[in-house]
Amino acid sequence: MSLANISQNLADAEIIQRVFNPVPSAQDTLSNKQNRCRICGAHWSDQGLVIETEGARPAWLERAEARMTSLLQLTENWDSYGASAVDPTRVVDALRLVLDIIGPNTPAPAFVPTRSGGVQFEWHENGIDLEVEVESPFECGVYLLDGESGDEYELTLRHDLSRLVEFVNKLSIPRPRFRSAG
Repeated sequence: MSLANISQNLADAEIIQRVFNPVPSAQDTLSNKQNRCRICGAHWSDQGLVIETEGARPAWLERAEARMTSLLQLTENWDSYGASAVDPTRVVDALRLVLDIIGPNTPAPAFVPTRSGGVQFEWHENGIDLEVEVESPFECGVYLLDGESGDEYELTLRHDLSRLVEFVNKLSIPRPRFRSAG
């Protein structure tokens, strides 16, 4: 994808109204709403992707911008199996979603490309594997495996993200490390 196309798609992403909205009571428990980081724009510069925000930026957001810049530079067939180039609107959607659901103690997620041109963010923290694929501006796929309890979930979420916020809260709480008997 050319730099001009990335810039145009990022501009188009700002026109699209975002439908993901956490349940207000769940969002309020994560952090002070007035200080929460929100994306108010995105553009491409000589240094790569620049996310314009208001509110307190998480320390990891600069690294996320660098990672997203590298994902946006992937070309068609980046995996040699016909994968699509990463769609800039999915990048912005993924970052917005992450910022909507994280709390002050949430570790930084990893961002990975998907074969369909989307973005997945994931955590493998505190015995929990949580993977979230942003499939469209209106939908995300969620996979959770809790190594401590053995609980496993695979969900598609639209609009109501309270379940996802619950999962993120769970991985944000440090747990004691368990050692195998033997």
